[in-house]
Amino acid sequence: MFGVTPKKTSLIWQRVFELTNYLRAPLIDDVARPIFQGRFTDDLAEIREITATAHTALTWAEDILSISPYLTGNEIPAADVVLMPYVQSFLRAAGKPSAKFLGDASLPIESSFPNLAAWAAQIEALPGYDRACPPHWRD
Repeated sequence: MFGVTPKKTSLIWQRVFELTNYLRAPLIDDVARPIFQGRFTDDLAEIREITATAHTALTWAEDILSISPYLTGNEIPAADVVLMPYVQSFLRAAGKPSAKFLGDASLPIESSFPNLAAWAAQIEALPGYDRACPPHWRD
């Protein structure tokens, strides 16, 4: 999960920090959490900015996954474990009726981000994913 060579380990940690610093806020703090808590902004300009930032964050992951099946190559690293809840939370929030103001810039994910969608399907197919996925995420 954290690499067997110093170079691989450093890339995995780089990705973990990139995810934490650049994807967490737009996907979780700015979109998912406010939607789940019923306190999303109704300011159209702010919604456009938040949506654009989330789209940029997802595009970053999409671009990486266009050249390898996982964020750091051909084997699943810890970085992918960090990314999955961000993506799933964002998708759960964006699919809520109260999220209609987000428009369809990111959904369906298979159309907007096909590599990310394929990646998520691979993660969901891993043994044990069902036991690790929170039951309320299946609703």
